[in-house]
Amino acid sequence: MATYEYVCLTCDRPFEHDRPMGARVQGEPACPSCGSDEVRRRSVEPAGEPAAGRAPLGPAGVPPVNRVRREGRWIVCDGEPDLSCEGVALAALIPPAFTEMLRDAPSLAREWRLQTRRVFRAYFERGFVATGFERHADGGRYVLMRNQVTPAAT
Repeated sequence: MATYEYVCLTCDRPFEHDRPMGARVQGEPACPSCGSDEVRRRSVEPAGEPAAGRAPLGPAGVPPVNRVRREGRWIVCDGEPDLSCEGVALAALIPPAFTEMLRDAPSLAREWRLQTRRVFRAYFERGFVATGFERHADGGRYVLMRNQVTPAAT
């Protein structure tokens, strides 16, 4: 199970909700205070600026495996991704305005695609699964979690 933070768009109250990790769950939970189904999942970010050369933590404190930096108009990859993380969960950062990047900076968009592909291949081969995606003004984040499903007994 994973605990997610939500905020109700009707009564503006925050709440937490437990959901199975990696399971397909349709819809969002109703607000426990007012019963509204107009809710939004929140991203938890640490306060302040990240340390130099590091990206902010991903959704719900999940550490990113790739570093980014701003270079003029674009968010760019800052070195090679860490393909050796051993945690249960990690995040792969994605740049904002990717469609515009494809049009205006195709070589940069290609670099992003290749890096994201390397991250996915490395972690999928080690048993991780993509469990979510969050879009933010500063880009997006794929959340990858180690698949902890045990095979059925025969």
